[in-house]
Amino acid sequence: VYYRLKQVDYNGKYEYTPVRSVKLDEELMLDMQALPNPSNGKFTVKFTSLENKEGVLKVYDSKGALIWSNSVKLAKGVNEQLINLDLSQGIYNILFDSGEDSQTIRVIIK
Repeated sequence: VYYRLKQVDYNGKYEYTPVRSVKLDEELMLDMQALPNPSNGKFTVKFTSLENKEGVLKVYDSKGALIWSNSVKLAKGVNEQLINLDLSQGIYNILFDSGEDSQTIRVIIK
């Protein structure tokens, strides 16, 4: 992954940092998505994991309050977890934490 930063001064002048690279450890990679998104409160979290993992899946509201939590075991490959909660409209953060790494996605409840 390559990145660079842009700093903008109050007077509108800007400056870029040199391009930097970051090598990610593939063993820690985990892809998550919520389907459907937006949702009515019933959605599936789809995981694609490069290895077997255990962790905790948590749902937080926009204020950071924990709404729901569940332990999950992921097999290498594609996994799914159905979540069916009575949630009010808003944006919620879905966090998977294995202790070694974590991944967060957002889901919109309409």
